[in-house]
Amino acid sequence: MPRPETTIYRSDHILGKADGELTPELYRSWGRTLGRLSCVKGCIAVGSDGRESSEVFRIALKEGFADAGVCVLDLGIVPHVATLFAVHWCGAKGAAYVSGIGTPWTFNGLRWILPESPLSPQEQCRILRHDAEQDLPPRDVERCVKGRNHSFLQDWINWHQQIWFDTPQVPLRIIVDPLHGPWAQLLRRALQVIFPAIVFEAIHDEAHPQYGGLVPNAHDPESIKQLCREVDIRHADLGIAIDGETGGFSLCDGHGVPLSVNELSWLMLQSYATAIPGEKVLHTTVLPEIFVEEIRRLGGTPILTPISSPGFVEQMRQTGAILGFDHTGRFFSRTCNGYYISFFAVCWLIDYLARQRTNVAEFRRTVPPCFATQELKTPWDEPTSIAKLLKAKWNVKPEKTINSLRFVGPNGPMTLREDHDYGLLAFQFEAKNRQMLDQMIDECISALEDTELAATLIGAFQRSGALGIGIGRAGST
Repeated sequence: MPRPETTIYRSDHILGKADGELTPELYRSWGRTLGRLSCVKGCIAVGSDGRESSEVFRIALKEGFADAGVCVLDLGIVPHVATLFAVHWCGAKGAAYVSGIGTPWTFNGLRWILPESPLSPQEQCRILRHDAEQDLPPRDVERCVKGRNHSFLQDWINWHQQIWFDTPQVPLRIIVDPLHGPWAQLLRRALQVIFPAIVFEAIHDEAHPQYGGLVPNAHDPESIKQLCREVDIRHADLGIAIDGETGGFSLCDGHGVPLSVNELSWLMLQSYATAIPGEKVLHTTVLPEIFVEEIRRLGGTPILTPISSPGFVEQMRQTGAILGFDHTGRFFSRTCNGYYISFFAVCWLIDYLARQRTNVAEFRRTVPPCFATQELKTPWDEPTSIAKLLKAKWNVKPEKTINSLRFVGPNGPMTLREDHDYGLLAFQFEAKNRQMLDQMIDECISALEDTELAATLIGAFQRSGALGIGIGRAGST
């Protein structure tokens, strides 16, 4: 199988270099096509992050929608979750968001949702590419562009406020970090309105077109280093980083130690413990087995579903699942119509910690040991040949799961997944203890020693600190 082609057109979004690969003409073309595919007569909400290139691209995108005769509600610079809110709580019939999706500021892209279109996001993306390459002319229609709805963000905050009006008044001090992104000047104020008894402080709270040199991704360890230091220095109870683009967020405890994706997922699962009995919980192949067992213990039904976000959201809606976990550390909620909404999850966890009269450091001590790495990405290689080498090493036949191969060896399972969007392979390991996990990783590297993947896989482990990592601190000793 040849290496998957990587272009600016991914399976369900667009991403490329702002200077060279992306142009206002392309955004204008995409607006026309999305307007034609939207199948609506109402408004399409359009927003963007605060990147240096985003405003020009957002204006071109609006013009494209207007060329197609679609009325545009311009939200301006807002977090991505705000566009989802505009669709499902404010009457917009679709949304488009200009953003680099957690990549460095030199990149940009496009995400969209068209709930009334019969086509899948993947089919829509293929049509976007076709129409842009054909350079189709605009239609002769009446143009309609509305200015920003100034009450929109307040309505959004009020919606959350109505949910958490009775959060216990526990004296907490929380430092938030919007990473110079679209949450700047908004995150602290919104949380303060929703939780008036809690003291919120902020760092990186000024919008910056180049993100102050940071990577706008709350899961990037380098980007949240200052937050961790500030929490420790100021003796705060909790640190929260939200980038506003990826739908992800990170927490660090009162000692300035960040939670791993597994730790954060365990906290989220336990916060839903009383709501899970009799409910479905969606997850991908990356979720450690201990989570699946815990969902069953809590009285829920775990359901395996595809990795891709559009497929995941659709499965959330079709199954009526109360909660979902994907491979990137995002959480999906039925309350949010199946979408991943980081701000909702943050509010949910703040309320949970207040009601439990506990903090993240104390919670971390209760987490059972679980030895599982996160997904480790390496340059693409022929997956069939890689599978043969691993099969020979462990003398086991891989199980074909949804868009991945799963090897269950003597020390535990290993999942191999192709990331077609970025032309990468993703490895994930899980074992019952540290020794077995290290042995499994060593055996995998040994099996691949004659390939270029061995060195890159070692590098991926070293960069992520994934060797022997557990859910809790007990798991990493």
